[in-house]
Amino acid sequence: KYRLQNQVDRMKEKHFVYRVEEKSHDLIQKWEEKSREFIGNFLELFGPDGTW
Repeated sequence: KYRLQNQVDRMKEKHFVYRVEEKSHDLIQKWEEKSREFIGNFLELFGPDGTW
């Protein structure tokens, strides 16, 4: 019984770790997209040489 419970607990932990990794990846991907958008808008507004 304890052995089975330990296996179930390990599976839950693995699933939790997988979900955290997945969410982290999604968060980083969204951050990269927003960063590119922000930089693009900045360059569009001020130009690549920093002048108006």
